[in-house]
Amino acid sequence: YMLAQFSGAFLAAGLLLLLFGPVIRRHEALHGIVRGAPGSERTASLYCPYYPSPGSLDAAPALAAVTTPMAAASEAIGTAVLLFVVFALSDRHSPRRPPRWLPPCAVALTIAALVALLAPISQAGFNPARDLGPRMVVLLGGWGQVAFPGPRANCLLLYTLTPMIGGLAGASLYNLLIGRHLHEPRATGTR
Repeated sequence: YMLAQFSGAFLAAGLLLLLFGPVIRRHEALHGIVRGAPGSERTASLYCPYYPSPGSLDAAPALAAVTTPMAAASEAIGTAVLLFVVFALSDRHSPRRPPRWLPPCAVALTIAALVALLAPISQAGFNPARDLGPRMVVLLGGWGQVAFPGPRANCLLLYTLTPMIGGLAGASLYNLLIGRHLHEPRATGTR
């Protein structure tokens, strides 16, 4: 499953680089962006997340103050909320399961809300495969150290480890607060 996610993300990013490569090169030339140099995360961020969001820096200079703990918290909390919602909507033991059409819509709305809230901080990766596969394409596409280790030398760790921690936290919180009560055997009314 993990290999399939990574491979799919890698292939999709590679296809996008193939299709949009000339457009990205033109954009870089017009804006004085040298691929692989500091500041080229502005174009690399088309494929993988960086913090603070490179596209937000012009609009909100205060985001330059985003620290590694802030970005890690953004990724972990976002992933935790997302997994909590997924577990809540898909638990087969729930007596109040929503109709089959609702969970995909609710998950999509949850992702949209999380991205709207957290993307300015960390670009809202929430999935290690969504970062690692495209980051490999960025490396192969000529961004070099902007891909690995990243401008702050911790992109790989931040976008791989913290979503795993957040996912475990969200799933555990669901099981602690709701899931375990649904899975407990019910006492029968026999005397």
